[in-house]
Amino acid sequence: DTSAAFGKLHSVLQTAIDAEGLFSHSAAHFGGTSFWVSGPDWLDSRILAERAMQDGVLIEAGDVFFDRDTSPLNYFRLSYSAISADRIPDGIARLAASMRKLKP
Repeated sequence: DTSAAFGKLHSVLQTAIDAEGLFSHSAAHFGGTSFWVSGPDWLDSRILAERAMQDGVLIEAGDVFFDRDTSPLNYFRLSYSAISADRIPDGIARLAASMRKLKP
């Protein structure tokens, strides 16, 4: 059952994000398969996306979803529809390590 599978992925991702404690998040509702994440104010998610990709983690910088003149740079999106549950905790740990390296 797809719904149960996505429910498990959602739970694993939420647990991994909460364990790192670096960012806040809100889960997509209405059947979505992603989390919107708010990083620290100093974070530029465009740079984080580049760094994380080098470490094998893909995120989507959130600035493109806002008005260009007022787009916050510390938001990004994490999708869980195309990853196995056993890879999520390591991916979030890598993402958090990439973020820590960017901290001013």
